[in-house]
Amino acid sequence: MDDMELEVDAALEALRNLMGETAQQHTTHRATSPQMEPTATGRGFAAQGRNLSEMLNALHLGVEKRLNALALSSEAAVVQVQEYAGSDKNFAAGLEGIDRG
Repeated sequence: MDDMELEVDAALEALRNLMGETAQQHTTHRATSPQMEPTATGRGFAAQGRNLSEMLNALHLGVEKRLNALALSSEAAVVQVQEYAGSDKNFAAGLEGIDRG
């Protein structure tokens, strides 16, 4: 652990890029939703068509939940990196005040 170093600016830039990409994916995802008619599977297969339609909708909702979780996690990570940077700065300032004499 002695060699651990966090590049704060690079980390924040990467997280903000991730947040931007997540927002774009969210916009794209929300623009459409599965629209499958149960009868699209053909005569005699309406029950399977309903099941398939329900599965597609459930998959769509699952992606929405994952995108929401990614957005929240990214925001929380930004806060954590900023807190780390502040603590590191305060710690460094405290070390400067130590008398080495």
